[in-house]
Amino acid sequence: MPGLMKAFVTIYEPDDDAHPSLSTLREFLAENTDPESGLVSYARLGPRLTIDPAPLLQLPPEYLDYRVGPGASFVTDEALALSRSRPSDQTA
Repeated sequence: MPGLMKAFVTIYEPDDDAHPSLSTLREFLAENTDPESGLVSYARLGPRLTIDPAPLLQLPPEYLDYRVGPGASFVTDEALALSRSRPSDQTA
């Protein structure tokens, strides 16, 4: 089934109930950044996903010690086409 896989990273702030097994942002970036390209790449229940870490690196420095949960979502081409064909003020 063709579609679009989107990578994302959830950042848990100190008051959030993040599981202690999750890496900090600092650890996640160190473990998953390709030294040649500078891109972050990780596998999450499927194909390897790659993201540009620039938005993560623009966060305040204290965020490097916050826990993160990498994830992914998948949307079929059919669903994307349907969403693009609707007027922006119309909901499903």
